[in-house]
Amino acid sequence: MDENELKQHILRAAKALRDAMVTDPTLRERKVEEVRLHYLGRKGGVVTEVMRNLKSLSTEEKRTVGPLANSLREFIEVGASAAKKDNIVGLIDAYRAVNNQIFNDEIKRIEEEFVERSKVSTSGPRLDLTIPGRRAPVGHKHPLTQTMEDIVEVLARLGYTVAEGPEVEIDRYNFEALNIPRDHPARDMQDTFYVTDDVLLRTHTSPVQIRVLESTRPPVRIMAPGRVFRHEQVDATHSCVYHQVEGLVVDKGVTFADLKGTLESFMRSLFGR
Repeated sequence: MDENELKQHILRAAKALRDAMVTDPTLRERKVEEVRLHYLGRKGGVVTEVMRNLKSLSTEEKRTVGPLANSLREFIEVGASAAKKDNIVGLIDAYRAVNNQIFNDEIKRIEEEFVERSKVSTSGPRLDLTIPGRRAPVGHKHPLTQTMEDIVEVLARLGYTVAEGPEVEIDRYNFEALNIPRDHPARDMQDTFYVTDDVLLRTHTSPVQIRVLESTRPPVRIMAPGRVFRHEQVDATHSCVYHQVEGLVVDKGVTFADLKGTLESFMRSLFGR
């Protein structure tokens, strides 16, 4: 490929980028990327092939073809970035960075187009309601949050209501009322976070059951989801904070068959089996 052919490639690339820039905004980025890959793609790209064949050229040809090929590559990189953003000034700068002698007429025409577009943008409404809006990226719920919400939803369909309690509990609700005596290993400092001798971070959600039973007459059908705290050595599979869900049913005629049916329905609904 000689000097004249490369100059023609630069002009064709300029026209392709300009055409891609004025196309439908929803298609602009894809069109510009097609132009970029045509010239800079690893397989069959124009610049890629020129650089690959440079070694077969004479010394004199290398002096003209090499710099022009680099100019074409630089123009495509800068021009494609500007075209994707509909940045006419950036595209003109890309033209000037290559060689003013090649692009004198092209620059003049693009600058005239820029002036015309500026007139339209200042005389008409600033907001073009016909242009498709840009979708804002949407975040996702943390797997823990999603799992807890799914569990609560399933149990709610089974007739349970949510009951909550404080995460900082007193000894009476966390241990004493649950028949955990003073000498029980669960009360040791290595298993429980104590704030004072009688105040601690709850080690389970069972205190919620005690609080509900103290304040509510049967029948009772509640679930107690929440965070609990244990004095664990933190590693890849252990944490000092984890989540727990308990259920409590107090009513006449309730049997283990009800418990089994609840657990089976819960597991099928949660895991879809």
